Amino acid sequence: TGLYLPTSDIDLVVFGKWDHPPLQELEQALKKRNVAGNFPIKVLDKATVPIIKLTDCETKVKVDISFNVETAVRAAQFIKSYLKKYTVLPPLIFVLKQFLFLRDLNEVFTGGISSYSLILMAISFLQLHPRIDTRRTNINLGILLIEFFELYG
Repeated sequence: TGLYLPTSDIDLVVFGKWDHPPLQELEQALKKRNVAGNFPIKVLDKATVPIIKLTDCETKVKVDISFNVETAVRAAQFIKSYLKKYTVLPPLIFVLKQFLFLRDLNEVFTGGISSYSLILMAISFLQLHPRIDTRRTNINLGILLIEFFELYG
């Protein structure tokens, strides 16, 4: 979607024909190849969407790997459609994502909020906002940010 920060992770979806996602098998293969180095590899097999979380030891990029999550592709297309409609959406999302990151509220499994949930909140906010003209490019982001926090804070 292009809504990533330097601190963002990479979400990978692996498609295949398994009865159960091969979480432990992939974890062992990643450890064998020392992909994460000294960083931990976490298998969240009890999550609604089971994933493997790791940090690549060479790039220090965080990676989330899930299996057969077809809705991820549709979600990206959905977001892209709203990025075209609301030109103010990307800068609003960037500020909000950084705000959450600085407060360690950007990870669901540690009590934070997902990027997708944040984007849905921002879209809903813009849809509810009485003064948003989607054709304008000079919308005051500071005012929008305060009003976003007034709505959800």
